Amino acid sequence: MKKFLAILLMLAMMSGTVLALADAEKFAGYYVPPAENPGQYPIENGGTLTYWMVINAGAANFISSYDENPAYQAIQKNTGVDIEFIHPAAGNTTEQFLTMLASGKIPDMILMNNQSWYTGGLQAMYDDGIIIDLTPYLEQYAPQYKEIVDSDEMCRKQATHDGKYLGMFKMTYAEKMPYNRFNTNKDWLDEAGMKEPKTIDEYEAFFDWILANKPDVAPVYFDINGAAEQTMNLTMGAFDFIYTFYLDQATGKVNHWSQAEGYKDWLELMNKWYSKGYLSKDFMSLTLTEAQAMFDGGKIGTIADSVDATWSRIKKLDENSYFQLTNLPYMRKEADSILGSNLANNRIGDGGEWVSVVTTACKNVEVAVQYLNYGYCYEGSLIFNWGIEGEAWNWGDEGLPVFTELMTNNPQGMTMSNVSYALKIHFGAKYCYPDAIASPAVASDKASYEIRTMWAGDIDHEQNFLQLPPINLTAEEAAERTDIMAQINTYAKEMMYKFITGAESLDNYDAYLAELKNLNIDRAIEITQDAVDRFNAK
Repeated sequence: MKKFLAILLMLAMMSGTVLALADAEKFAGYYVPPAENPGQYPIENGGTLTYWMVINAGAANFISSYDENPAYQAIQKNTGVDIEFIHPAAGNTTEQFLTMLASGKIPDMILMNNQSWYTGGLQAMYDDGIIIDLTPYLEQYAPQYKEIVDSDEMCRKQATHDGKYLGMFKMTYAEKMPYNRFNTNKDWLDEAGMKEPKTIDEYEAFFDWILANKPDVAPVYFDINGAAEQTMNLTMGAFDFIYTFYLDQATGKVNHWSQAEGYKDWLELMNKWYSKGYLSKDFMSLTLTEAQAMFDGGKIGTIADSVDATWSRIKKLDENSYFQLTNLPYMRKEADSILGSNLANNRIGDGGEWVSVVTTACKNVEVAVQYLNYGYCYEGSLIFNWGIEGEAWNWGDEGLPVFTELMTNNPQGMTMSNVSYALKIHFGAKYCYPDAIASPAVASDKASYEIRTMWAGDIDHEQNFLQLPPINLTAEEAAERTDIMAQINTYAKEMMYKFITGAESLDNYDAYLAELKNLNIDRAIEITQDAVDRFNAK
């Protein structure tokens, strides 16, 4: 059940870091970050630093600033650094981020949800004089972060830009569990005399049963607008491509979903699903929230959504509405097909998400780097991942942290998502333990854990080889590709809807491909391929 890297002792011997044996034993089977060095914290004359970051919407219902989060309070006390949090207003985050930079009132540190906020990402921010290169500071002021990054070749490639460490990423050595799958009513599967479907034919047999036996129920819903890339990949993955740029396995080169080799076959399947009524006629206009309510009310039979979120909703239904929930393995053509569409394996978040940077406005870089490093040492990682010991968690009988009712049945009415942001630190500069032990919704609920991991044995068939490495485009490349893809994405999505609904015949597919070339998709792919080649050459 615990398939995570157990390299702690090897790292300790290689690096000279001494970690108490008791600490290692508590996390047997899991990678544990290096311990603090003697005298490393609190920082002498730490002072005050400003930190710009988005506050989670759920947390904002209970606290007005992360300064009220007890985990952040403890971190400030333990590091000796006062943090002045700067939270942008909700909505239009990219615009507010760029406005903040343009104002000249730049904070000491910024937590970026995504590098795409700035065209060209971290490299462009460095080239434009906004952030600094942390490389000269890491060995002395952030040895734990450097050890974690440098001990794994893929992690090092992801975390560096032309040899420079430009930010400190949220990272994990754990093999993350995919959280998006098709969810369905197991009572209906039992009623139909079926097991959880795996192949396309098995999925369709279940959809046919729903149409025949459950009036006014749409058999399946997934977000065709692509708000969640992984939900699109639950169907596209069966045809050997994913809903973005990807690595074509036939050529070994970059391609794009809009002209993938299997895309026409996928469109034919979706047109069939639409024509037969598997997809409701209004599926394109449904929001995920509306679809969730319909699924919970028995009006949608199968929904592509977070396994945890779906489980949390269903178990709260009253006894007259409650049904037994299950989720399904990734859809495939044959039962033994090897899929490459699992996106949940990177050391660092897809696209280099959740990275903290130190700006050129910072007058005390050494302190900023030391402060950010705290989440990557063993002691600090406990607070980031679980909150305050004795309040949010205690050591359990198995030697792992166990959340208290403050986190699992919060008296203020916080959901387990809310407490992850308001009482511990879900996103930030930290080493991230796996959800199996560090997510309140999963770790505290045996049934939730079981439903999340029920297809763990299928992992050999659910791989991620279609996914690009976390590449970095130059500012010029990013600007050019953005301009090209703005037109291509608009056109491709419009045509996708038309092909699925039959408003456009698939007899015109070749003309569609020709128009993609007119819109310069080959150049967008060339730019992406160049970035992949640079990454591989690191």
